Order: sequence, then C-alpha cells, then structure tokens
Amino acid sequence: MKKAFAVRIGDVSDAAFNRRISPLFHVAAIKAPVLIGQGTNDPRVVKSESDQVARELFQAKHDVTYIVYPDEGHGFHRPPNNIDFCHRTERFLATHLGGRVGPRPSQLAKDTNLYLFRDQLNCAPMWEAFPNGGCWILKIKKKANVLGKMWQDLLFAVIGEAFETLNVVGIAMALRSKEDMISVWNADNADDNVRFAIGREKLKEILMLDSNTLIEYKFHSNSIRDMSTFRNAKPYVFAAST
Repeated sequence: MKKAFAVRIGDVSDAAFNRRISPLFHVAAIKAPVLIGQGTNDPRVVKSESDQVARELFQAKHDVTYIVYPDEGHGFHRPPNNIDFCHRTERFLATHLGGRVGPRPSQLAKDTNLYLFRDQLNCAPMWEAFPNGGCWILKIKKKANVLGKMWQDLLFAVIGEAFETLNVVGIAMALRSKEDMISVWNADNADDNVRFAIGREKLKEILMLDSNTLIEYKFHSNSIRDMSTFRNAKPYVFAAST
C-alpha cells in the first residue's frame, strides 16, 4: 500500500517534498476563486490543516469561501449538509463561471411544477403522451422537511437509470399549499409486474421509504377523464418485510 501511494503522490516521509506540494506554501500562486468544504471530524483531511489554508487565503485577501460542517467527517453524509454544500457549489460555480443557480424546492413558489423527462420524440409531461401509462405518487407533508433530499435522490436515480427500465419516462414535483407531491411516470401498463417493480420496489429503495409509507397510483386514462394527476389515485402500502 505504501509503495502504491509513493508511486501515485510521492514519498510523504520527505519533508522537502511535502513542502513543495502543499498548497499552504503556494497561496500566492493561487489565482482562481476557492471553495473549501470541511468536516470537523474528518480523520484524513484534518480541520486544522484546512483552517491554515483558509487563513492564509483570507490574509492574502483572496476570494475564498470556507464552510465547516461540525457533524461531518470525511465526505458529507448527512442529507441536510449534502444538500447545503451542493447548493453552495452550484451558486459558487454560477458566480465564477457564469450560468444560473436554481432555488431549492423549499424556496419555490406554491403551485410550481418541475419535470425531468427523457429527451425523445413525443416524451412530455402530458397524460395524452402516454395514454396507456400512469404515475406513482408520493405525497409529502410540509413539516416533514424532506422534499429537497427526496427530489435530489430521485433526480440522480432517473439520470443513472436506477429504475432499470425504459418504461420510466420521467419524474415530476408539484408544490401545493398543504402538501407537496413527487411522481414517477411510466409509459405503459401492459405488464403489472413492471409497474409494481417501479413503485413498490425501486421507489421504496431509492427514497428509503418505510414499509408503512402510503403511495398512490393513477392511470393516465383516468387523469384524462377527471382532469387531475393526483385526485382519486389508488392508494398502496408497502408490504412489511418478514
């Protein structure tokens, strides 16, 4: 292991080598803005070392953003911290590289709808586009304060094809006054096994839902008839594990 690291980064027992590669001794050469995220309990990149680099950058009047998470170690594993740092990174990159930064779900106005659908012909968040399909629906109470994390996990899941079927064509988030909804749209219900695998297996796994979580399913043919994605959907509860 030591030989492998020596090949990759050099001989760390050599003090002169360490000084030569340490950013602490090359602050004057840093020209780009810097974003540092640090966990207080990180056993690998200890906080005192990040403090030193940040202090040198501040004293040199460099453009630096330094965020410390007291309840994190190496990597950000707590959902609130993960979301916070992702949002800060997005804002940092938008500020210095151009582009735009999107608000968090909790900052969006009531009656906002967000969609992410496959980039293919006739694939749009419209019931008529998938008359033989439908969507799984999860309703989330406002006070639960989990919408941001769930939406983030669902975005990563569909981008990474975690549902493992092309029958999943998109996802949606709807913000309302009393509760919010996220939904997973499927194109065709010819095979009930595929439909239930999407909602009662994969969705449960991706969002780490409890076995007593209530989810609903609505056929698009019914939505076309009653002009609502969410009203009169059929409820389901995950079967408890044995």
